[in-house]
Amino acid sequence: MIISPKYKFVFCHVPKAGGTSISFALKGYGLSCRMTDLNCKCGEEEKSPHSFLKDLKESNILSQDDFNSYFKFCFFRNPWARLVSLYAYQRSERWQLLHPERGSALTWSFKDWVKAVIAPKRDGFCWAQQFQWAKGKDGNILADKIYKFENLHNDFDEIRRKLNLPEPKKD
Repeated sequence: MIISPKYKFVFCHVPKAGGTSISFALKGYGLSCRMTDLNCKCGEEEKSPHSFLKDLKESNILSQDDFNSYFKFCFFRNPWARLVSLYAYQRSERWQLLHPERGSALTWSFKDWVKAVIAPKRDGFCWAQQFQWAKGKDGNILADKIYKFENLHNDFDEIRRKLNLPEPKKD
């Protein structure tokens, strides 16, 4: 999650929906907020950039007035593409290094992996439906706008204009 007191926005990073790229682009405009900053109990590692908006709302990081006035947004991804991306990530060496306790998906077929992921009792962090990241305890959506990963470039330009973010510096 990226919070910007200067530009008055909150970016909610939904897993496997382009959030790493968006966070990188927003890094100079705000502060990263981790789950431990929010006392979030999502079952993931403490340094995860992912947090639910409801956890931010219930924290003391922003006042309720600031939370209500900041522009809160996230990106959602086509669910099928998101599932394929998550499968590829869990088969990567990086996943294996970061999560040795979770076992290896390297030998699982995609079909078997999908069955395990979408099992009814599965309440894992990455498997949460995307709207879970944007909603409050009462079920109402807290995000002011939900963008589509598939329109990332145009939508990010819209965000930059809406928030009056300066042009990114070219290296």
